[in-house]
Amino acid sequence: MLVQAVPLVRLTVECGISAAWWSVTPHSGEAANHEAARLRLALVTDMAKLAGPVAAADAQESIADVRKMVAELKAYESLEAGKFVDRVGSLAGANWVYAYYRLLSAFSHAGALLLDHYVQLAPNTSLGWAYKTDPVFEHVETLLALQPIALLLGMKAADDLTIGHPRRTPLDEIATRMGTEAVIRRQDTPLRG
Repeated sequence: MLVQAVPLVRLTVECGISAAWWSVTPHSGEAANHEAARLRLALVTDMAKLAGPVAAADAQESIADVRKMVAELKAYESLEAGKFVDRVGSLAGANWVYAYYRLLSAFSHAGALLLDHYVQLAPNTSLGWAYKTDPVFEHVETLLALQPIALLLGMKAADDLTIGHPRRTPLDEIATRMGTEAVIRRQDTPLRG
């Protein structure tokens, strides 16, 4: 059942867009590190609380180190680094991505769409529902189209950041065969000549 592959495709889309964003956004590395440090601070603080007072006291040095990193990178704080929807919105021609990402998210988390995929109404049962015998994932074509597009986007971004662009020609050829452009740019940046 291909629905099990949806979280992998969702991750690939998120990674491809993030790589593209990093490749065309000034100080994106610092912004991403600030966001990672901010999330790490929340993690370390919460883990210290779980561990109890003695361990929490031992964790204060780690917490202080992470707080220092957050403070040092504060100037690079960015909505785009923290929110996928803003990364998508910053890239030219990527406005279609977020709607598909939401669809993939709906089939990656235990919500109504995923539930509808696995169960059906069954009024003659005690619960009023039953598992489907052979559920068919109706978005297979979308899934199989998004994966290579996201991979191409990530590979193109990596090549753009590699000295000499060793994969540019084959990636451009792949993009042409896919019927897409392999140009990554910000919304506010004109196409390169």
